[in-house]
Amino acid sequence: MAPGYASIMLRFHGGSILVAVGIMACSSSAQVRFFELDHGSFLAANASSPTVFTLDSLPNWSIIERLSPGIDLVLVDDVGAFVDDHARIFVSGAFNRWGEVYASAILPLSSNGRAGRLQFNFDPPVSSLGLWLFDDDSAAFNASKLRVLDTDGVEHVSGVVDGNTGMNHGIDGFVGVVACRGIVSATVEGYAIINGSLRPQIYAEADNIHVGAAVPAVSPPLVRTCAGLPLTLTVSGADDEAIIGWRKDGVPIEGATGPTLALPAVSVAEAGVYTVDLVGPAGICGSSSTAGSRVLVCPADFNCDGGVDGQDVTEFFARWEAGEGLADINADGGIDGGDIGAFFSFWEAGGC
Repeated sequence: MAPGYASIMLRFHGGSILVAVGIMACSSSAQVRFFELDHGSFLAANASSPTVFTLDSLPNWSIIERLSPGIDLVLVDDVGAFVDDHARIFVSGAFNRWGEVYASAILPLSSNGRAGRLQFNFDPPVSSLGLWLFDDDSAAFNASKLRVLDTDGVEHVSGVVDGNTGMNHGIDGFVGVVACRGIVSATVEGYAIINGSLRPQIYAEADNIHVGAAVPAVSPPLVRTCAGLPLTLTVSGADDEAIIGWRKDGVPIEGATGPTLALPAVSVAEAGVYTVDLVGPAGICGSSSTAGSRVLVCPADFNCDGGVDGQDVTEFFARWEAGEGLADINADGGIDGGDIGAFFSFWEAGGC
């Protein structure tokens, strides 16, 4: 996956799609902690945040489509583009490394024969993730990494996990991550080691996956929609009685104090980051706020048909000439020539 990009599950037009979105550059912070080849310390760090889901693939001889509510497993290529939404469990032999025995794992190969990197998407965001990684290539030295996206839209990448330093197929080792701001997605990255350099490769397996509890957040964590559609955001991971009120881009929303925020017809003005204030230090990283939801309203797809073409231009000018609020593309409160320029900037770019 290229630095600065990740593929995450979005809700769009009432369904779900997988798209690539621009995000902040890779980084590390005190709010995100990795555990490479250190299973014991990961378990100790999660003592106060119990695992809510564990997958050991051994007894599950079937295709995984959805691991559990809120956890989607998909396949992506090495630049983060969606490949498939199935991953096949297979018998990979018996390995006895790092104190545990594995007889099967999640192979990054779909039932349709497509290969990709394993990516886990979480809605609501979760506090931690731990898993054992395997290489799947006996013709080269191999290593693995784990790339995670937090609720601030920042990517964090683990160090190299290479507990199997030979060329034989085997266990690279355990990698875990704890993030008090919450994890939106995590991608298993496999590498071949050639002349001392890491070169991306698709095949890397995973097993014994531990998912931590949800963090207080607004869900979905990222929404890509278009003007005129309704949108409902929901507080997750927090008790209703702890909710004080909603904010958009840090500004309180008058009258919004419940667990859901319903927007009957969004416009460009509704684009932004939505958070919820909580009672006391019950939020992310000991704060009094949830993690936010990023709402992107896409003016280029003006007729909301999922594409950007000449029909969007026709629809925009019809609304613009009628003076309708949806044509206020630059969100300045008026319908004028500035909205035409703003619309075509989005339209020519083909996106939000």
